[in-house]
Amino acid sequence: MTKTIDSKGESRVLSLDLHGWEAVMLVSLALAAAAAISVGWATYKVVMFQREEAREAALKIAEAQKESSRAIEHAATLGVSVNNLEEFTKSTEAKLRTQYGELRKFVEAEEKRNLELIDDFNRNRDALDAARKDSAASVVAAKKVLAEMEVALKAQQDMRDRMLELVTPRRLSDLQFADLKNRLRKFPKTPFDMFAGSSSSVEVNELVARVASALEDAGWIWKPSKNGDFALSIPGKPEVALLVSTGIHIEIAESQRGALEGAAVALRDGLVANGLKVSAVIIPDAEIRPNFDKSCIHVVIGGKQ
Repeated sequence: MTKTIDSKGESRVLSLDLHGWEAVMLVSLALAAAAAISVGWATYKVVMFQREEAREAALKIAEAQKESSRAIEHAATLGVSVNNLEEFTKSTEAKLRTQYGELRKFVEAEEKRNLELIDDFNRNRDALDAARKDSAASVVAAKKVLAEMEVALKAQQDMRDRMLELVTPRRLSDLQFADLKNRLRKFPKTPFDMFAGSSSSVEVNELVARVASALEDAGWIWKPSKNGDFALSIPGKPEVALLVSTGIHIEIAESQRGALEGAAVALRDGLVANGLKVSAVIIPDAEIRPNFDKSCIHVVIGGKQ
């Protein structure tokens, strides 16, 4: 080591006097103390970390022990112990394999059956289509036959109704007579005459008398009718001329429309309401038969149409 003496006579080592070396030593001691503190603090943190890890490990071990205890208890409820665990596992696996095999067989059988049904359907598709077409054609034919039968039945019904109409006498019952009379009271003193069909029958003669009686009872005035030399005689009543006609008709002259139309319509409606077929016509004066009285309502009752 080099030692020098300055101009003041003081000793120096590496250019530092005694006070300088004292300062260096103090700094070195401070640094050493800081390093010792750092090491001590690091050692403390390592110890605390190890203790935390040890505590967490202890908790995990305790939880694992609990899980193990629960598993042992559950195994005990299933009749499983350490000794027979392997046997239990094999038995359970065998049961699962058996059930799986049965389920697979069922699925395969159902799939086979469905394939057979599809094949059968495909084989018979043409036959089914033909049957469907035949069925549709049969329905059309049946509907046609049914329509023809309905037409025939309707014609037969109409014929029967017509025959009944021809053989059933046209009459006015007491109730119908009273109803007709009440309808016509609104037109008192209305003049009328009666005509009977030239091929008059008992039915025509009785109906002429019955209708004329209702009109008289309603206050209408019955006048004799004329048409040549032939007439129907009703004792005590005006003469009823014979006329070539069928059906029942109510006739008035065009010139008397204002005076007689309301009464003529009421007469027609009253007879129709009580079951008789009646028509009402207005005839131009130039077309009225010469012997007809234009001032009267003409009631013509001929044979059935």
